[in-house]
Amino acid sequence: MVGAEPAPAMSRGVQARLAEALLLTEDPSASDSLRAAEISAWYRSGGADPLAARPRARPQLPSDGPTPFWLFCVPFEDMLDSTGADPTRLPQEAVRACWRAVEGRVAAEPGETLEWGLAALAEKARLDGTDLDPAAIDVIGGRWWPIWQQSLTSAIADARAGHLEILVGRNGRKLLAEAETVAAILRLAGPIQRLKGLLGPPPIAHLSSAQKSAIRSELESLGRAHRREVWSDPRIVAHVVAQRLENPAELFVMTAQLELGAVSEHGKRLGEAREPLILARSAKQLAALDEMPPTGSAVPEIIAACEIAAGALASAAELEHHGASAAYLRELARLQEAFAQRLGTTIMPVLRAEIVAPWQDGGEDARSDAAGVLRAEAVARGLARLTRSTAPIGAETAVRPQIAALLDEIEAIVARLAEGLKAAADRGETAVGSGAALVNAVRTLELLAGSDRAHALVSTHAALLNAAWAEAERDIVV
Repeated sequence: MVGAEPAPAMSRGVQARLAEALLLTEDPSASDSLRAAEISAWYRSGGADPLAARPRARPQLPSDGPTPFWLFCVPFEDMLDSTGADPTRLPQEAVRACWRAVEGRVAAEPGETLEWGLAALAEKARLDGTDLDPAAIDVIGGRWWPIWQQSLTSAIADARAGHLEILVGRNGRKLLAEAETVAAILRLAGPIQRLKGLLGPPPIAHLSSAQKSAIRSELESLGRAHRREVWSDPRIVAHVVAQRLENPAELFVMTAQLELGAVSEHGKRLGEAREPLILARSAKQLAALDEMPPTGSAVPEIIAACEIAAGALASAAELEHHGASAAYLRELARLQEAFAQRLGTTIMPVLRAEIVAPWQDGGEDARSDAAGVLRAEAVARGLARLTRSTAPIGAETAVRPQIAALLDEIEAIVARLAEGLKAAADRGETAVGSGAALVNAVRTLELLAGSDRAHALVSTHAALLNAAWAEAERDIVV
């Protein structure tokens, strides 16, 4: 507001003071209590979210350990499709046909040496109690992927000349096209593995600035080589790496903005799968939201899933400026509308209930639910982020009316707590718990509406809060 006095950075300090008073006057032996040191650590860290999801485990090796066929598949492991129904990936049946063609052309002695090396690598990991060393895998693969690529390219040529039946079947033309894609990926296995090492195991929710910079640098370097050698089309690398991302459009938009040279035949073929991949990923994310139970215990996962889905839909919309088809844009609009509908009818009521829960059922005494207060703040932070992330796709219209009602509800809670404080003061008493609960409620409101609105509430009730703090301060044990 123009001319208004800026709101001071007060709420975190006030919140921390009263929360410490509240927590230190509890029974220190209570097992379900959150101690003052813990809450202070959260504030010092800038409000780190205690609801943050745990990192996902690495993909597991096949039960028979690392085999030559497994190593053959490593560069395109994220593209393998056991159903054969996904047009954006490689059917395992086609990949096994490629392996049979390659396996028969590699001398037996080097193959045995490879198996011995993989067995030794697995044994070392077993003894160390660790995963297989990615660097060691890349060293071994760096020797064999070029050999297999050359062998597969030769087999494809023989199949086209009618001299090899392994790559000719009921869908011979499709199988040969898939074999050529495998060969193209094997030829670019080095850059693919470098980027996979940078990104880490899937699924990857979003790219950091450092990851974007490294990917851009790698793709631009490949683009310069592509101008001299047609086989090094960076678009092939981008499509393979995009399979690791929850938001593949984020990578495709970046790729579309780079000078990568002429599109190769394989780059064009994989580029045609760009739109189906993006739409399929978003549809899967919306389906996952439907499977989550609409309960408080699932709130961390619900917020994380909504943020991922909103980010993916927003990035997908940016492809409108990079040659997206009309059919793609129509389907994307349908997905955005479906997401907004889920937000408004299913997800927002759960988040709203979780935020006001600490002050329900006579919860004026905040000491009775300190963990609930922290949880409400964490959910409020998540909801504030979610509101921002839904703006680019228009879904905030399903969120903002319910947030407005939620803010009114929190202000009503604050007014009720203030009345309790005033009534206690009139009786010559000081309700420490109600004072802490009031500031906690204001802090939650600040996370959703900003400092100005929160500061106005705290200023209104400053005298009552100061009295509550003065009383609580006497009981603090340092």
